[in-house]
Amino acid sequence: MPDLHSIDTLRGADGSIGRDAIRTILPYGDEFLFVDQVTLLAERELEAVFRIPERAPYLDGHFRGLPIMPGALMSEAFAQAGAILVRYHLELEGDARPNADIDIVGHHVESARFLKPALPGDLLHFQVALRTMSRHAARLEGKAMVGRRTVGKMRVVVAIMTRQALLKEIEQLRAADP
Repeated sequence: MPDLHSIDTLRGADGSIGRDAIRTILPYGDEFLFVDQVTLLAERELEAVFRIPERAPYLDGHFRGLPIMPGALMSEAFAQAGAILVRYHLELEGDARPNADIDIVGHHVESARFLKPALPGDLLHFQVALRTMSRHAARLEGKAMVGRRTVGKMRVVVAIMTRQALLKEIEQLRAADP
């Protein structure tokens, strides 16, 4: 994860943040990274894009013979874009916790509506707004578009946890389920 106040240093000449830089912000491998580029990043808003691949295992099975981007993965992509915004906002607010020690994890989906299908090859454009934020959680709201077509609207809450707290919670869950 980047150090405090470092997300701005990842911007290209046009102000965007590319996939290689996004890999340093989000702790995901390529097979589960659903943000290709951040095209706008401000204190409380972000725009990002993801090109739906022509072929991917999740498309081959959803639906057989008629591939459509799964709504759950569209929500995941939205939350990943939102996690970048939350990390950026933490930096701007001067949060003393090092970004490497913080994880942004899904807490709950307040609403998700999938209005039109998103198809292989489509460029998903996410518009994410930070509505509220505390030390422990953030509420994000926005939409996903393909061209001028709105394909989804989402409101999600993400938890802001230290890596240590997340590991402790996982250990407790494993201990409870022998």
